[in-house]
Amino acid sequence: MYCNSCGEVRPHEAKFCNNCGANFAAPEAPSYGYGHNPPPYYGEPASPPYVYHQPPANRNKALASLVLGLCAMFAPIPVLDIFAAIAGIVLGVIAVRENGDNRGLAMAGLVCSIIGLPIAILFTVRIFAMF
Repeated sequence: MYCNSCGEVRPHEAKFCNNCGANFAAPEAPSYGYGHNPPPYYGEPASPPYVYHQPPANRNKALASLVLGLCAMFAPIPVLDIFAAIAGIVLGVIAVRENGDNRGLAMAGLVCSIIGLPIAILFTVRIFAMF
């Protein structure tokens, strides 16, 4: 038998050519004109992996907590601002627990409501002390 690369005579049990080092165990790939082989075909092109996008968190409670906290701090309504602050704190705690990683708006509402509660109490006491 002869080496397919260089044409040298090879022994029957040899795994490599003594002249050029070609591997006799691997079959020779057919040549398709001018010595160039076509690029290997690996099947259909892979589609990008499906990525599950989680729907955005419901921010209604967080936004309501922020609005109620701001109303408790700045609204001049003597008794309602206390209830607004308490409702803002409750909604803020619920929104922080529900939103997980996206809880910035909920934390802002919670902080505003916590700050607004003593302001609302002081404002209400001051208004009622005037009468």
